[in-house]
Amino acid sequence: MQTNFKGKYKERVGRQLKVVRPDATDDDVERLLQDGGDSNIFKQQLLQERSTQAAKNALADIQDKHRDIIRLEQSIVELHQLFVDMAVLVETQGEMLDQIEYSVQQAHQYVDRGVKQLEKAKESQKKSRKRMCCLLCCFIIILFIVIGVVFGGLKGAKIV
Repeated sequence: MQTNFKGKYKERVGRQLKVVRPDATDDDVERLLQDGGDSNIFKQQLLQERSTQAAKNALADIQDKHRDIIRLEQSIVELHQLFVDMAVLVETQGEMLDQIEYSVQQAHQYVDRGVKQLEKAKESQKKSRKRMCCLLCCFIIILFIVIGVVFGGLKGAKIV
């Protein structure tokens, strides 16, 4: 009876071991029986599965964090590129502003020169008008003298 019990017990432990570890051999069953660890098979497997599940969960968490870090890195690279583009735009617009400022200064100088030339032209025009008035007055005086001489000479010729 004891042999029968040992045989059934061995079969049961073998089946349990095959459930837990499908690749287990008869030698593994014998070793397990000699160590007296039959009741611990499922406990050990359960603990292993728990630690395996915990490891899988930890791995999944690590992979999620890794993906987040990769996305963060990509965002930082994009942000860096935006700052580089912004710097290029600022530099380009700075050069453009410098060119505009130079053009405004040149235009201001041209306007100043133009104002001075207009003032000179205005003075020249005043002088020219004065000359024309003087010449016109001289011409009128000469005309009156000529008319006076011509008519004075004609009057004297009639009297005689």
